[in-house]
Amino acid sequence: MGIKDLFKQLKERRNTEGKEKKPLSIKDIGLPKLIILLVCGVIILMPMNFNLFNKSKKSSSVSTTTSNTSSNGESKTNEEYTKEMENKLKQGLSLVNGVGKVEVMITLKSSKTSVVLKDTPTEENTTKEKDSTGGTRDNTTKKSEEKTVMSTENGSSIPYEIKKYEPEIEGVVVIAKGAKSPSIQNEIVDAVLALFEVPAHKIKVMSMD
Repeated sequence: MGIKDLFKQLKERRNTEGKEKKPLSIKDIGLPKLIILLVCGVIILMPMNFNLFNKSKKSSSVSTTTSNTSSNGESKTNEEYTKEMENKLKQGLSLVNGVGKVEVMITLKSSKTSVVLKDTPTEENTTKEKDSTGGTRDNTTKKSEEKTVMSTENGSSIPYEIKKYEPEIEGVVVIAKGAKSPSIQNEIVDAVLALFEVPAHKIKVMSMD
């Protein structure tokens, strides 16, 4: 075989290899591979179906509220607070020159108040739905529930207080031996105004017999 014949054979072989390949058939792919491809296609299309997309998220917010209890223990605390304030005012006024013997009465406008910490977790659910035009829309629902944050003290669970307010004083009555003198009356009123947030018309000074 000459060189010319060899080149001719190579050219014919190249032409044979360059012919168009036949398309793949199911037999060429194989049944197991075909089943895997079908399953993957179904999984990809699932999120697009009606009501199959549902997401949920939670957020927390903190708020405060005023707590005012009227239990027996709270009433006792108010009485003790009133008695303590009366004794302090009485001792202070008795040291003022000219006041003499003195008695004090204090009334309260409100009970002891505390501000407790509140936790408000919010749960949000969003569902994708198909509308009449063939598009999709988000349907969102929110749910929240306010709960008091609790703390442990001496083995007991109690509301977590972030601020406390003492009872507000309604009025003050002072009965003094030396209250017949206008100047002594003025000194008593000034002393009460300096100690308590009470308007002057809520302070009554009387002379003791």
